[in-house]
Amino acid sequence: MSDGVATMVTVAAGSGYWKENTPRLRRYVWWLWFVAVPVSMPLFGYFPGRLFRKVGDLPRGAMAEWRRWCLSPHYISDESGRPIRDGYDRLTFPILSLSFTDDEMLSETNIRRLHACYRNAPVTIRRIAPEDAGGRRVGHFGFFRPEHRERLWRQVLEWLEARVEARRQGS
Repeated sequence: MSDGVATMVTVAAGSGYWKENTPRLRRYVWWLWFVAVPVSMPLFGYFPGRLFRKVGDLPRGAMAEWRRWCLSPHYISDESGRPIRDGYDRLTFPILSLSFTDDEMLSETNIRRLHACYRNAPVTIRRIAPEDAGGRRVGHFGFFRPEHRERLWRQVLEWLEARVEARRQGS
């Protein structure tokens, strides 16, 4: 357990390393990271995402950090490009990762690379196809739609309940 946290659930969470994004997103983020961000931030002093109708307006520091992370194969890294892993290594509680085969942003590689950082935690990765979600599109953000309450939300609830029961029984 870490600071009172006994378990974690991630939904469509993965490394943002741009070369491992889905092919469709990779084309867009190339333009974002190598053209839009480096050109616009010196001009505006922040990232004018609303102007591009992407991401939204972001402070210079936040966008610069996000860009640095997404350009690094380590994803979350310090200023010199070294991976930041200490916090990940301290986590030892069970983690459930839900990701979706029709995610338009993150590939399975992105998902697995992020969760591999939790070297000392038991990680369960569930890749879910739309057919397993009632035949409906899920995508990157769809898990949170009420239409997925019975199939997807229930999976998380049952997994969490099993973790609670295991703790009660002392395992």
